Amino acid sequence: MLLTFEVIAEALRGQIRSGGLKPGDALPTQAVLMAEFGASSLSVQKAMALLKQDGYAISRPGKGAFVARLDADADADDSEVGSAPLGGTV
Repeated sequence: MLLTFEVIAEALRGQIRSGGLKPGDALPTQAVLMAEFGASSLSVQKAMALLKQDGYAISRPGKGAFVARLDADADADDSEVGSAPLGGTV
């Protein structure tokens, strides 16, 4: 069974992979994700950290989190394995 932060991260990964969220799009705010998933702020923060670590999201100070460019992962079936995050560390 997945932990709450993993469920949130996987849901957002799915939206990114399906094209529902495109590179450059703003990710939902912490408040929105807390309400949608009934999660704590810590769970949402851990989910966002996981997405950044995996190269799915980037932070823009004062503006929020956004979908990163995923050119290297466009043909990948399994996002859990493989490439380093694009754009280095954030």
